[in-house]
Amino acid sequence: MKQDSKTFQINFPRRDLSKIEGQDLVLRSCDIVGVAGLRAAQVRDLALKNRLSLLNYVNFFSNQVLDIYQVELAKTLVWLGPTETRVATLDFDQEQRDLFLLLFPKTKELLGDLASKHRDLYLKQMPVDSWLLQDHWRYFAGFLRQQLPDQKKIIQICHWEAVWAWLEVQAIPEHSFESDFLRVTSSLQTVNLEQEAAECLGLKPGLFAVWFDEENQKIQKYHLNPLMAHYLDLMQEDRKYRDSQLVEMASLQTGSKLNVSREDWENAFLCLTIRGIIKGDSIKIKE
Repeated sequence: MKQDSKTFQINFPRRDLSKIEGQDLVLRSCDIVGVAGLRAAQVRDLALKNRLSLLNYVNFFSNQVLDIYQVELAKTLVWLGPTETRVATLDFDQEQRDLFLLLFPKTKELLGDLASKHRDLYLKQMPVDSWLLQDHWRYFAGFLRQQLPDQKKIIQICHWEAVWAWLEVQAIPEHSFESDFLRVTSSLQTVNLEQEAAECLGLKPGLFAVWFDEENQKIQKYHLNPLMAHYLDLMQEDRKYRDSQLVEMASLQTGSKLNVSREDWENAFLCLTIRGIIKGDSIKIKE
C-alpha cells in the first residue's frame, strides 16, 4: 500500500484488508474491473468502508478487447462508486515481474535461477488479451509443463498456485440447471499432488478440490478420498442425477473394487454437499 499526504494506493493481490476503514483509497482498473470471486468481495468491502478513486489503465492491452473492457468498466463503476476516475499508464513488464513473485512464490523457489528465464519467456510469448494483470498468468502452469515435462513436483505446485490465482479474480457464472438434479459448483478445480509436491505445500498427497465458496467469500480446499473423486467423475458425464441415483450409480460402477458399504458412499456424498462442492435443491440424504 503506497501512501502520500492524502491517499493510500492499494495494489492487488492483498490479504490484509479487513482493518482498512475511513480512508481515501486509490484502486487500479487493472486489478478490479470485471472481477468476481474473492477480489470482488474484497473490493466491495473496501467500497463500503472507505472513499475510493480509480486509476484507469488502457495502455497495455490490445484494442481487440477494448470494447469489452469499456462495458466491464461501466459495470464496475456502478457498484464501486468512485469519487474520481483518472487515466493512467503503467509499466506492464515490471508489474508482471512483481506479480509473478506474489502469485508463484513456491514455484519460483523451486525453479531457483531458472525462474526469471521462464517468467520472461512466458511474458514474451503470451499475447496480452486481458486488462487484468493477474489474468495474464492463467496459462502459466500449462506453459511450464511444456518447458519442464519431467519436473512433476514443480509442475504440480505451479498448477496449485495458478488455480488459487485464477479463482481469486475470475467470474464463473453458475451453469443453467434443472432444480431437481444435482450440480457441481461452477468454480470447482481439482489438483493432484504427489508426495513431494504435497510435502512442499504442507499438505497430504492426493487429489484436492479447490473452489470459491460464495457463502463464506473465500477460496476453499478439500482433500478428496477415492469415493468423493468417483462422484465428481460421474458428475462430469452427460447424465443427470438426483442424490439417491448418484449414490446408487457410484456403488454399482465400483462393485467389488472398493470394499465399502452404502453408508460409506452416503457419508462421502454428504461431505461434498456440506461443503457446497455438489449442490442440489432437492437433496434428501442428510446427516
